[in-house]
Amino acid sequence: MAKGRSKYQIHLKLESVSIEKAGGYDTRRIPYSPNITSKMHWTIRKRWTDAWKEEVCNQWLVVKNQYKEITKALPFLNCEIQFFVFTNRQMDDDNLFGSLKPVVDGLKEPSKTGEMCCGIIKDDAPPQCRIAKPEVIKVASKEAEHIEIIIKRK
Repeated sequence: MAKGRSKYQIHLKLESVSIEKAGGYDTRRIPYSPNITSKMHWTIRKRWTDAWKEEVCNQWLVVKNQYKEITKALPFLNCEIQFFVFTNRQMDDDNLFGSLKPVVDGLKEPSKTGEMCCGIIKDDAPPQCRIAKPEVIKVASKEAEHIEIIIKRK
C-alpha cells in the first residue's frame, strides 16, 4: 500500500455496514458481488447500496478535519481511485469491480436532492476519473475484512 500522502490525497477505511432484516441485522464487511445482488429483491439491493453509500459518507465525516486544505479543492474533477480489499476469500476481478460500485457512487457529488453521496469526486466517468484495479490483500479471518480507499487528485 502507498506510504505517505501527497498534498491532494484522501484515505478512507470502511469497516462494515448493517441492514435490519427480519429477525435481526445482517452485517457485511465487503459488499456483495453482482452474482448475489442480481438475485436480490430490488428493495433489499437498494438498502445495501444505500448502506454502503452512507458508510462512505460517515467515514468521510470522521476524517474530514484531517484534510482541511483538500476540502477547499473538492470535488476533485480529475482523480484516481485505488481500492485495497482486505478479505479472507478469493474474488475475481469482474465481481470485485461490480461489488465496489456503491462505494464509488458514495464518493460522488450528489446528482439530486437527498442522494447519499459525500462529494469527494465530481463524477466517476472516464476520463475524469480513473479507477485502478483493486488490490486484494488476504487476511486470516472474516473479522479482519475491510476496504481501504485512496483518492488522488490528478
